[in-house]
Amino acid sequence: MNKSKLTMAKKIRENDKKRKKQEKLERKRSRAIKRELQNENADEESRAHDDVIGMKVLSLEFGAGKILGIEKIENRQEQFYVIEYGTKKSKNFFPVNNGHVRFISSSIEFDKAINILKSKKRCKTFSSKQERQSYFKDCLKNQKTHLLAKTLAEISCHDDLSPIENKIFEQLTGTLALEASLALSISKSDSKDLIFNSLEMDLK
Repeated sequence: MNKSKLTMAKKIRENDKKRKKQEKLERKRSRAIKRELQNENADEESRAHDDVIGMKVLSLEFGAGKILGIEKIENRQEQFYVIEYGTKKSKNFFPVNNGHVRFISSSIEFDKAINILKSKKRCKTFSSKQERQSYFKDCLKNQKTHLLAKTLAEISCHDDLSPIENKIFEQLTGTLALEASLALSISKSDSKDLIFNSLEMDLK
């Protein structure tokens, strides 16, 4: 092999070596950036979680409560809200991202729910009472205030509620009345009056 070919082969090997070294450095840089972004996201998530400690929350099942902290449970990946409900002083654990824990609405947000209750009622029609009952049970899976108000407006259209539907009606009126007292800083008695008056119903 002549000298020029040897020189060319040497240059190719050197270039290949430089390319591999550069690729290795790029992979390291990419991993470092990824770690940095993950750390930033973790810090932001931690700060966001710190902000909710002490805040009041509401649940159809448990009523009003307060977030005591955020913890991880052994052998579980997700984080959990630690919530104390009512006067029982017992700790309840709910996954942070499960959607079943919601914060008390602002007065502006709750006013939107009241407007839904006051709006003209459009009764949904169902092929059977069983279908109607299943529909209202499914509606409780999403506990956002305006959707609870929508469900309450719909169920209040019917005067032949089953025992299960009556229970759903009581849950909805009780939860929204409780939230009204907290969001609007009014008495529980006044909050019940507000809900039933908005529905144009007599308080039972």
